[in-house]
Amino acid sequence: MRFEHVKALPFVGESYNKETPWGLPILILGEAHYTTIPLYPEITNEVVEGSVTPDRKWESWMMIFAKTPGIFHGGWTDPEQRRRFWSSMAFYNYVQESVGSEARTRPTEEMWKNAVPAFEEVVNHLQPRFILVLGNELWKNLPKTSKPGPPVSLSDGELRESRLYPNGAGDAFVFGIAHPSSIGWSYKKWTPWVQAALKAAIQFQKGGKAA
Repeated sequence: MRFEHVKALPFVGESYNKETPWGLPILILGEAHYTTIPLYPEITNEVVEGSVTPDRKWESWMMIFAKTPGIFHGGWTDPEQRRRFWSSMAFYNYVQESVGSEARTRPTEEMWKNAVPAFEEVVNHLQPRFILVLGNELWKNLPKTSKPGPPVSLSDGELRESRLYPNGAGDAFVFGIAHPSSIGWSYKKWTPWVQAALKAAIQFQKGGKAA
């Protein structure tokens, strides 16, 4: 597919939509790239692939790609687990322009608005059935074309909302969590939510109502 609005192409694992370890093709949605240079098509692929390259010197930007697999596994993962995880996933940064060189710099209102057409192209191309949104601000700024989805619940009755977003072949089940780099974030808190959301998404995609 030829993208009209996407500047930084999504990373698509070699097994994406072929092997689905968690039951559905999954898109991990990040917020933005933080760099001093303009975005270019392969930047997302370079950072994801670089994060799982054996023996590469550790850099701070790799942390998000190291921590995210553990959300699904329930704790810190080893390099081989991370490599297998990303081979079955797609990853895309929502904002399609550099926000700046500092990770705490926030996207502007215009950046959020400008990101919508590119996001629609990516979702229609990849057709994920589950989208995990990393970050509360990103969740709040998703396109208004999404609609409420089934609530996601834990065993204690606590609820969080989900959204449904058209993907060209139905609806993707969209669920958001706090960004893994945020203060106080833990697997203990967020893994149960993602597990519950996946269960609800699978049930929804099968045509049933989420519990």
